[in-house]
Amino acid sequence: TPIPNPVVNTPSPTTPTIPTKESVLNNNPGIPANGKEESVNSSFAPLFASLKKVTKNSVKIKWKKIADADGYIVLGNKCNTGKKKYAFEVLDIVSGSVTAYKHKGLAKGTSYKYIIQAYKMIDGKLSIITTGKTVHATTAGGKNGNIKALKVNKSKLKLKKGKKFLLKV
Repeated sequence: TPIPNPVVNTPSPTTPTIPTKESVLNNNPGIPANGKEESVNSSFAPLFASLKKVTKNSVKIKWKKIADADGYIVLGNKCNTGKKKYAFEVLDIVSGSVTAYKHKGLAKGTSYKYIIQAYKMIDGKLSIITTGKTVHATTAGGKNGNIKALKVNKSKLKLKKGKKFLLKV
């Protein structure tokens, strides 16, 4: 009688739980193309990404937690200047409990741009839940800076049809 073949337990392929930088950059409609700095399908809400702290060589950005997100993708680079166009790069991929990122080692007095994306892994594939608006920051130590507050010449206004008012900020 033939001897039966022993059963070999081969491990099943694991499903990735964190996207790779390559998977983020491929087929991601939330990353602006052709040197643009804003994604066409971005929204300020629900991430509410904003600057937390800016120093001479670092920028800290924060955002709101998304309930179904497995994590967040932090994209960034220098801001476009004149003819120089800087494509967004993946700076970090963080878990769903993290809602802030500190970009270190930056040049003083330089402008940077950031986009936050909430993601979910579905059957090992990256699914972008939402893409935030581009947040711009200029590191300290240069001739340009970041707005800390705004003043307007009117806080309430009622206009009649056909009338105009110039809002001064």
